[in-house]
Amino acid sequence: MKVYVAGPYTPDDGREETRLENIRRASEVAQQLLKAGHTMTAGWEATCGYDDFLRLGLEWLATCDAILLLPGWEQSKGARREYEEAVTLGLLITDDLESLVFGGVDHA
Repeated sequence: MKVYVAGPYTPDDGREETRLENIRRASEVAQQLLKAGHTMTAGWEATCGYDDFLRLGLEWLATCDAILLLPGWEQSKGARREYEEAVTLGLLITDDLESLVFGGVDHA
């Protein structure tokens, strides 16, 4: 199962420390998903601007089975757009990492 992780990336407060904390949190979740056999792509932000980063993310999302929403996603313009796209695509939408990693969510 491919799982798209959506959460805040670009901080509203503009602080680099906040951005790095957002990345750290997503990375920790991605590591847990990877150990459970799921995949994730990271590092796209280094190769393109915000609009291209979001476009690439939405393209990746379209290949996924589920979206995992991280705390604070509601305050993120990009994560809200990703959520809306997940709804449109009919993906499994969850904020429960444990259920994805340990099989509590029906993956059918």
